[in-house]
Amino acid sequence: MRRVCNITAFAICLITTLTALPGTVWAQVPPGQDKNREYTAEQIRSIAPESFLELMEKPDPGYERFAALRALGTKARESDPNARLNILNMVTRVMYDKSRSEFIRFQCCYVISASKDERGLPCLIYVLQKDRSETMRSVAAEAISQYPNFSSNTVIMDALRLAARTDQSAKVLEVVNRSLNTGKVAYTADQVAKIPAQDFLKFMNQPEPGYDKFAAMNALTQKLKQSDQSERESIMKMVIAQMNDKSLAQIPRWQCCYVISGSGDVTGIDALIKVMMNDDQPILRSVAAEALGQFPNSPTIHDALVKARSKENNETVLQSLNKVLSKTGS
Repeated sequence: MRRVCNITAFAICLITTLTALPGTVWAQVPPGQDKNREYTAEQIRSIAPESFLELMEKPDPGYERFAALRALGTKARESDPNARLNILNMVTRVMYDKSRSEFIRFQCCYVISASKDERGLPCLIYVLQKDRSETMRSVAAEAISQYPNFSSNTVIMDALRLAARTDQSAKVLEVVNRSLNTGKVAYTADQVAKIPAQDFLKFMNQPEPGYDKFAAMNALTQKLKQSDQSERESIMKMVIAQMNDKSLAQIPRWQCCYVISGSGDVTGIDALIKVMMNDDQPILRSVAAEALGQFPNSPTIHDALVKARSKENNETVLQSLNKVLSKTGS
């Protein structure tokens, strides 16, 4: 029972970063011997992968507890593709083997990510999605986020987002969300084209894990700009409907104002004017005024701004109106 507790404790420590791993040596260190030794480049080249795998479970006396893990990761990364694949296959078998201790299994996750070989990604994602152990799923989430440029890797980000939506473990979600927040990204051009406008409207209210807070707003703006006339009219109707829906929170409503102005579509001007003049929420009136100011100067917009200023009593809204009108010299 004591060993099981120790394994769990070590696993939780490893979930942070490899550089923060504990330095206590598992085996007893002979007197006067450095307990923090690492394997040299020559040792990494000459020692067989199978030997490092054994040392990951029972470290050499005097070596740092996770020295073998780092050495095998380096060996995999520096090997030719065929030799690297053999190492990946070896550690994957151990990672999947539930008869082995979690102490050796979770280290295998980090060997795969240290190799930087994307052929190991499906195996880590499988562990993240299917393994029953919270420790293993947490480490798999940490490991895939250590791949270079992981935030622009669609496979990795999709796996993390799925875990964020479906995993029930608070420990796993903590790691998953930390990885996602490290790699906040915008929607790609391909996603803008393929994702329906109504989904982006939904994400404006509740952003997808890992995406920037206003990624959906920016994506829908681009989609509106790039659509043909028929689709643009359909999207504009949905955007205006959400902007006017007072049953919604303010955030998705005022983002719609910026979608209209960012698209440059003048068919949305009248809807913005109505919000600026009549909405009962000051923030909506203020944002609508700022959104109108992003269109080229026109008598219609100018007159509406002047009229709104004459009847407005909220100081914040008045500041927005004055800022926009100052650009036109009014």
